[in-house]
Parts: sequence; C-alpha cells; structure tokens
Amino acid sequence: MGMLEFHADDVLGLSPEIVQCAYFAGLDRVPWLTRGEFDGGILRIWRDGEQSGTLIIPVKVSEHARLALPTGTLAERYSPYDLAVELTRGRVGHLRNQMEEWQLLGLDVPSPVVEQVNQATALLAQAITKRSREHSASKLAWDGLHLALEASSELCQRYIAQAISVRRVLSRGKIPFWLGITVSDVLPDSSATQRLMEFANAAVAAFPWKAGATGPRQFSFDWPDRWLLWCRETGMYRGLGPLLDLRPQGVPTWIDLEQPWSLIQQSAFSFVEATVRRYRGRVDFWEVAGPLNVATPFPLPEDKLAAFVAGAIQMARDLDPGAVIALSVRQPWLEDLRMRECQYPAPFVVDALIRARVGLDALVLEVDLGYVPGGSYLRDVFEWHRQLEYWGQMGLPIYVRFSAPSQTSPDPLATGRTRPVHCEWTPEEHARWARSYFLMALAKPFVRGFLWSNWADFQPHEFPHSGLLDVTRRFKPVAEVLTELKRCYLL
Repeated sequence: MGMLEFHADDVLGLSPEIVQCAYFAGLDRVPWLTRGEFDGGILRIWRDGEQSGTLIIPVKVSEHARLALPTGTLAERYSPYDLAVELTRGRVGHLRNQMEEWQLLGLDVPSPVVEQVNQATALLAQAITKRSREHSASKLAWDGLHLALEASSELCQRYIAQAISVRRVLSRGKIPFWLGITVSDVLPDSSATQRLMEFANAAVAAFPWKAGATGPRQFSFDWPDRWLLWCRETGMYRGLGPLLDLRPQGVPTWIDLEQPWSLIQQSAFSFVEATVRRYRGRVDFWEVAGPLNVATPFPLPEDKLAAFVAGAIQMARDLDPGAVIALSVRQPWLEDLRMRECQYPAPFVVDALIRARVGLDALVLEVDLGYVPGGSYLRDVFEWHRQLEYWGQMGLPIYVRFSAPSQTSPDPLATGRTRPVHCEWTPEEHARWARSYFLMALAKPFVRGFLWSNWADFQPHEFPHSGLLDVTRRFKPVAEVLTELKRCYLL
C-alpha cells in the first residue's frame, strides 16, 4: 500500500468527513481501496498499490456547493504535494486537451473562453514555479482553478449548443429521444398523468424478481399488467425492469441463499423466462439485470455472478429479439470501490459481456447526483461529459437514469441510508442540475434517453427528496424545465 501527502489550505474546505469521500483511481479510472486522513493542514492518502494515478476529492468551490474534482496524474514522492496546485493542474490539463479536441472537430470556441484558459494556465505555471512574491502557490492555483471552472462551463455550453444543432439536422427536426419516468407499484392519477404527458414520452416499470415471484414457479403480473394498460392509454414508450435486481432487497424472501446456487439460478431464470414470454412484443426495452457496482447477497465469486447476468441477458434476447436488452450500472464513477475490493469492476463486466456477444444492446447509467453513500458525488457538467465519453467507448447506446435532491431536510419516506451532500439543495438547484445533465446527455449521439429515477416523493423511494412531485403532490420546478426541453428538442 502506497501513501501520498498534500498540503491543503483552509480555502479548500476539507474535513474528516469529506476526506472519507476521497479516493485514488488508476489510469483506467477505476478506484482503488483508499483511506484518507486530514490533520493539521496535511492530507494523507493511502491506496492499494503503488502505481501512478489520480486523486478525486470533493472541494468547496463556492459558498453553497462542493464539487468532486480530479488532480493530475500523481506518483509517490517524499515531499508533499500542494493539493490546490494539483487540482488546478488536473482541470487545466483536461480542459486544454478537450478544447483542442473539440476545435479539431469544428467547434467554434469564443475568444473570451480561450483567454480564460490561457490565464488559468499562466496562473498554474506561476503556482508551480512560485514566481510571484505577493501570493502563495495555493492562492495562485485557487484563482486559476476558478478561471478553469468558468471556462469549462462556457466551453461545455458552446459544445452542447453546436452538438444538439447537428443532432437535430441529422434527425431532420426534433430528436428521437426517451424522456421518461420510472414507476414502481403506484401509477400516477389522472391529474398527474396529464401533467406528465406534457414532457414524458416513456415509462419504465420497476419489476424485480422479488415483486414478481411469489414462490417457486409462482408469478404475479398484476403490477406490470396495470402499467402496460396505462402506457397504452398515454402512448408512452415502454421499458420493464430490472428483472433481476442484484441488491439484497431485490431477492425474494422465500429464497434460501444457502441452498445450491444451481437452484437459485434456476428460480431466477424461470422468472425471467415467464416475464419476457408474457410481454414480448409489447415492451420496447428490457432492463434485464442490475444495477452492477453494488454489493449483492449471493454467496458466489464475481466471475460466477457475471456469468449469471450473461445467462439472463441471453435468455431475454432469444425470447424477444425485437426489443432492446439492457443492463444497469449504479454510480458510473464507481466511487463505492474506494471501500471494498473488487476483482471485476462494472466496466470490465460490461466489456466481457459485449465480447461474449450474449445480446446486450444498451446500458442504463444510474446517476444519483449529490448523495452519499450509494450515490454520486456532485460533479460539474464538464466531468459529466468526460464520464459519458468513458462509458460511450463501450460502443453501446446509453440511457441515463437520473435523480438529485430538492432539499436537504430529513425525508421520512426515503427507504435507503443515503443523504444529500455537497450543495445547499433547493427546488431551483434541483431543476438547474437536471437541465445541465440532460442537455449534455442530449448532445451525445450515443445517449438515447433520460429517465427520472423517482417520480413522486409521497410514496416510498430510495433517494431523499428526489421526485418530480413533492409530498403535497405538487410538481416541482424541474417539471417545467423538462416540459420546455421536450418542446424545444424532442419528438
């Protein structure tokens, strides 16, 4: 296990709690087991391995928000690094490379943005060489980081506008794109349905093994039957799943996890087969299994679990060759791996499934923004772009399942142990982050849909205050934002 040290000024707003969110990742962006300690202005990071890599840590960039930012590539050395300098080096390096790449692709970058990037680079150079006698290296780097963040935002907005305009031209008008909701157990009433239809054109029904299998080879399809009828009445695209929820709460209570694995697998595959046979030809999109990147209750090695998922995907593909077959991944930045060993991280499993040609057509990236534990740290739209490109390299279409908190107070109907962090969340901030993430997703030709994770706060839900409707059954401001986006861009 290796160790790196950093000088960290008070302006970065570190605390022992925040340091526990930091992690070290390799060149493949997969986190290593990481442990952090902050004492007397010195940050110490221990990580499993000695290779060069990148530190990602939430940093207070404004009075109301904290962003998870990566440093440049770091190697072990005897003297401490300056954390502000390394964070600035990371953003400036990524920003300059991205700006050059987009310019080569034809993006017209405004001269003020170019000037901001040059100024940020100059401040970084001064901080590294400590040429200025009036300011410390950290102060110079901090000023450079703020300039780089501003330039990143402006550059992304420019890219989004141009990329969406190209996508609209190629589609001869408005873009064919899913903008929808995820429903579970309870359907919207008539009033909510009418409002949802103003922006939603798709609905995915959560239907895990636990909900559908009442016993061995005994199945109940009352919920998806009601959902399918509702979809026909509203004219929405239809998605169903995950059928195999890989979390502990997705496994039927009657399953004995100590029985032979072959019997557990047989019960799971029986449910998949019965469900796909019943609804094939009537469902556009099957989310067969997921989410990856979570701790599962199954007592078997990771390679056996991957084979289990592959078998379910192959079965669904054979039974319904006309539908999209998808797999979901939670925490696409893989933050949870900082706390546990994992031989086969989600990107490796997805790559193996693609190479095995089992019939996987698409990925669902679950982005639960601003939640810990179990969610994703708050990241700006530039980092969102970089992560979309990371997963886009897999060569599969991507659907984004999104949630974010609209307030930070306790939520009595939240079933998970997550909590909102890193921002003073309000309904307006909730809508602003949703808009920026949606537009960057829409700018990517390989992204085919944007699905809201929880549609209503007045029924049990995993992530606090994440719904489109609040506990009083009123739509939040984000609904108006989504309505405007559909009117402007979508079919």
